[in-house]
Amino acid sequence: MKKSLILTMILTAAVAFSSCGDANANSGGSGITISGTQEVKDGKVYKNYIEENVCDGFCYDTEENVTGVFAAYMNGNGETWLLSPGDNYFSEFDPDGLCDIEAGKIYNITYDVQHTTGGEAGVRESKLLKVTSCEQADPSEIFAQTVDYLGISNEREVAPERYNISDFFASGQYGSRFVALDKGDGYIVYKEDGSVLTFDTDKQVIIPFETAEVSDEAINIGFRVLCNNGVTDEQIIDAIKDGNIAENDDIFFLGSCSDRSDNIVNAAECAGISSASVKFFNSEFPPDEDFRMVITNEQFESGITAEELGISSDVFQAAKEEWEYAKYDPSLRFGVDGGSYSYDRCVLIIGGSFAEDSMPFMDDNARFCIANSRPYAADGPDSSANYNYAVLSVRQEYADMFL
Repeated sequence: MKKSLILTMILTAAVAFSSCGDANANSGGSGITISGTQEVKDGKVYKNYIEENVCDGFCYDTEENVTGVFAAYMNGNGETWLLSPGDNYFSEFDPDGLCDIEAGKIYNITYDVQHTTGGEAGVRESKLLKVTSCEQADPSEIFAQTVDYLGISNEREVAPERYNISDFFASGQYGSRFVALDKGDGYIVYKEDGSVLTFDTDKQVIIPFETAEVSDEAINIGFRVLCNNGVTDEQIIDAIKDGNIAENDDIFFLGSCSDRSDNIVNAAECAGISSASVKFFNSEFPPDEDFRMVITNEQFESGITAEELGISSDVFQAAKEEWEYAKYDPSLRFGVDGGSYSYDRCVLIIGGSFAEDSMPFMDDNARFCIANSRPYAADGPDSSANYNYAVLSVRQEYADMFL
């Protein structure tokens, strides 16, 4: 007969421990003070305590009867693990035989979990202790919660192919969120709009890039996609340059990647933009839906007017000021030392509803856009989203290739 051992122990222990510096120094040590509780339930240890008075001590805590939505994926070892796409305590869980799951599926799970943080190496681990229920869920449940940036960071930057980070990808760009999972025989993509896509593999392509602002080394722009078998690098590059990736059912744009060892630079850096380079303003003339315009360096140089472009004078003035600032400010130079420079810069104007903490991103066609960084952008208007235009200076050489 199996007996459940339930013990509650108040732990107050002193363990010999050397100082945080040289392990041989102060060999007597000041000891580790451990205070908290530990319970054993059905053979599983539930730790809830902190190692105190010690450098790099561990912190243990458990959560019980928690319910969350998980995505199952195949990891590099051929094992099916669970991913919490939201900003949960931890993102990845080993099911440890506690539930029956299939890679590529979505599940609603109620569970107990042990969390461990701290230690010299900065441990951040979680382990399932118990699973009460595990039911397949509708993919829409993923997007009823927050989706974090997992593999896809700000400005839609993704790890390069050689890092072999390919088990899952997710984007927290509100309005265009997605979760992509390795299901063992390919990838499945769940999108916020409800669509579900499948692909055979992932692929990285590079596109040579030259700009007068960087003349001392060769540059390649890295892009990474999911695609089906038979899709060539040339087809991917053409779709990126033409801005119609989303129209191709065989290609899904993940993001831009960088790898300094191979002189691969991400798209935002090649274009000369960053979160700090976006200027937001509010015009009394709201933009049409999906307003987007590029004013080229040549047009500015020729003295083009707002009337000729068909835009309001305040929008044009904001764009011109940004062009002049970025064209001549040496602090914005990439790879160039000091001095006063005048380079070819165009200005991208984007209409919408933005807050000051909105950020440059890339849409599914690898075109620069402005992504709101908070959930209100998906749920409705917010008082902090009080700008209807964003302008950003872009290297003309980049615009000639992609914009």
